Amino acid sequence: MVNKVISGLLTMYCLFAINIAALTQSSRPASKKQNIDVQIIDYVEIIQIKPNNKLSKPKRLSKPQIQNFSKNWNSNTPIIKCPANYNYRVSVYYKDLTKKEYFLINSIISDSKLYCYDTGNSGLSDLIWKNK
Repeated sequence: MVNKVISGLLTMYCLFAINIAALTQSSRPASKKQNIDVQIIDYVEIIQIKPNNKLSKPKRLSKPQIQNFSKNWNSNTPIIKCPANYNYRVSVYYKDLTKKEYFLINSIISDSKLYCYDTGNSGLSDLIWKNK
């Protein structure tokens, strides 16, 4: 009798855990990746995020750097797991006075820290920073 009760409780617990897991996954919003149109960009700044979470002074990207960043963002591959930390924050300022932020580490770009994309260019973030 006790075994049947324990077995029933375990079954209910497993079903509960599966339902919670399903709800958690389905409550994550779908990725809404939008390509960057360089024609409507006013300017772009990059800031280095140092290990102690202090931010460097922002640097403005040149037109070729903006095109390089945009090309890498527009042609990347989605990945499943996002890194916990990023080395750079890129702020894109549009002509309509809106702003969008991206986070970079090596070849990975994220626009929300929920969804990450791999550009395949392992030195992208450092290249953009150093070529300023």
